[in-house]
Amino acid sequence: MNEYQTIYLENSKANRFWELEYSDSDRFYYTRQGEIGTLGRHSWELFEKRPQPHEQAQAMADKKRQKGYVDAPVPPIPTLAPAPEVLPGEPLSPEELTRFTKAFIEHPSEEQCTVWEKAMPKFLRENVYEGSGRLEYISGLRVLAQEFEVIAAWESPIMAKEVDRDPRGMVTEIRYYIEGMQVLRLRNQHIGHSEDPPIRPFFSEHETYYGFRWGKRKRIIEEARALLMGFPHFCAEFLTQVEGKANTRIKDRKIRTVASTSIEVLVENLMKGTGHLYRLAKSDKSSRLRVRLDDINYLELSLPHGSFIKRADDVLRTIDLIKELFDSLPMPIMLNAGGSHREWGTIKWHENYYHPEDPREMFWRERTLAYEAQTVLHRSTEPLDLEAMASWDIPGLSKEIQHRGKKIASIIYRLDGRRLLSLESHRYDYGLFSWLRDGAPENMPTTPEWRKLLEGLSDFYRAEQRDFEQQFRDTQWAAKIAAIMESKGYQWTLNLAPPEFAQLSMQAPKRRVLTLLLPYEQIDAHYETLDSTIERIVETLRASKLTLWIVRSNWREREWIKG
Repeated sequence: MNEYQTIYLENSKANRFWELEYSDSDRFYYTRQGEIGTLGRHSWELFEKRPQPHEQAQAMADKKRQKGYVDAPVPPIPTLAPAPEVLPGEPLSPEELTRFTKAFIEHPSEEQCTVWEKAMPKFLRENVYEGSGRLEYISGLRVLAQEFEVIAAWESPIMAKEVDRDPRGMVTEIRYYIEGMQVLRLRNQHIGHSEDPPIRPFFSEHETYYGFRWGKRKRIIEEARALLMGFPHFCAEFLTQVEGKANTRIKDRKIRTVASTSIEVLVENLMKGTGHLYRLAKSDKSSRLRVRLDDINYLELSLPHGSFIKRADDVLRTIDLIKELFDSLPMPIMLNAGGSHREWGTIKWHENYYHPEDPREMFWRERTLAYEAQTVLHRSTEPLDLEAMASWDIPGLSKEIQHRGKKIASIIYRLDGRRLLSLESHRYDYGLFSWLRDGAPENMPTTPEWRKLLEGLSDFYRAEQRDFEQQFRDTQWAAKIAAIMESKGYQWTLNLAPPEFAQLSMQAPKRRVLTLLLPYEQIDAHYETLDSTIERIVETLRASKLTLWIVRSNWREREWIKG
């Protein structure tokens, strides 16, 4: 523990004190200031130069002395003496007390400590904490002086206690005992709860940084009361389980060790004679088994080494289940991990990802450039007057003005939410196909020409959109699919950007995202069976006991093993 030095100054005229505590081995210093006879306001800071804390502390004190503060004897910490109190609660029965043995309390095994440390957070959440916040830092050495004075005055009907104080009378630690054995320490520490936790049960003493934090600064009294009332009973009950749980962990660890060192042999024996093509990606604690479904799709299973031997039969059942499902589906599917980044209920149109040979892009490129050529008569290499253009009110179009600093960087024009055109001072970009013109000679319409083009752009788009829908039917497909998905209450997104197929993604069981690939030339045929197909996939996923993925990737060049 660090030995702190104290500089204490008082200003009697102002009835104020100023105190600084520091240590040669600590990078922090701690100050208190306020009315004489109170705890005052606490703070902590870092020394600017760690090798000279004493000189820096004296320099700060000198500044206070120049303001009328003088050195004074360091007083005891001014806490109020609370009335003694016996905490409510029933004592432990004689049978419960016999569970507190030296083997379990003073010499627990490493596995037993791990079991305790996994159980303790649940006890704290259910009995002590309020909400999810945990107290990371305390802002000074003396911040909790009064709270610990109150806690030290409590008597437990179950636990005996010992109280440590520093030379100034502040409670620094309270130790609690059952049957003469220390079961709990509460430490009045000042900072760094994550590095040196203040709540230290007996099973956290084997490691310096193990332990638990307070929940909220304003609730420490309530939390300490709940902790001291409930902890003995929690221990008495869990002592009946800890040995069995620890032995199970030891057994599972041995199984993991065996499986980890021989997973390749175990998988080879499991897959032998199945006829499946597979690959095994091995890591320390788990492996991924990949099984080919066809030339470009494979099933991937997560195989934790600790449970592999017990779940070997589930592996084969899952492979057969998914293979049968996959072969019977009218369209390819993918199954990936779920993600909160997905914008459910949205549609991505073809322009969200450009494919130069996509006939939809070619449709808009040909017609839009023809419209521009017919409308624009004058071109120039001069920059566009974006300030003037930003003031234009163009019928049918909404505009988004983007700034770089105080200047306008670009103007984006949209119709029905879809980006039709982006303008910058020296270039422009149509939104429905991949094409961009830089400000080379004769390439840039002049500012007045842009007004003509923009004023007719809405009518041009709506007229061409009718032809587009007759030829490609994107909007009709999106409306039909959306109606099916909404009627069933699914969370879904539709991506029409790929040129070969639409990607319909939805939230699937077990935090997975299912994606159905719907080829455009067959999409009409899929409407009637889409709902039943999804239900069949969902039922199969629910029936699977293993974590799985269905991945679409061209792995034909890799080496596969035939089982």
